[in-house]
Amino acid sequence: VTFDLLKSWASVALCCDIGVTSPQGCPWQTMVSALRRARDERLRDEAGLRAAGLAAPTAPSRAVPEGDREPSEQDLRRELVKAYVYQTGDQLKAIMQAKMEDPLSYFWFYHSLDSAYQHWAWYLYCLTFDAGDIERGACDPCVVNMPLDSVDLQVLSLAFDTQMTVSRLVEQPL
Repeated sequence: VTFDLLKSWASVALCCDIGVTSPQGCPWQTMVSALRRARDERLRDEAGLRAAGLAAPTAPSRAVPEGDREPSEQDLRRELVKAYVYQTGDQLKAIMQAKMEDPLSYFWFYHSLDSAYQHWAWYLYCLTFDAGDIERGACDPCVVNMPLDSVDLQVLSLAFDTQMTVSRLVEQPL
């Protein structure tokens, strides 16, 4: 009941509908919903500017899907893998260290960069599967649904040219 009240309050406070994700509580689908809403608002604002005879911004986000279609979970996962797979040396170490320091990250429980590095390729492999496919068991049994952590959110924010504010109930926003 408390969660339903919180969803209702958030819907009113943010002037939007808080949807139900599938699988339930899926952070990937929540992020897709947020990016779709940001896209819809951008398109609405651009149409308003054109209607008023003003120039709308012409440079699309770097990761806007072809034809300005709505982003999908696969688009998010593809952007993360693309960003991470080409990192080497100090850049990769910095990413892994940041993930190890984030309590929301899969790598939170790792105590050394070497042990995290041993699972990096598997981590990237897991990122290529949709949460729904994992939940249905429609993929490799060694695949797990990776959580979105603060490093992922920073990468997605840059990739989709969108500002993200993360709020946690008893902490300051990130």
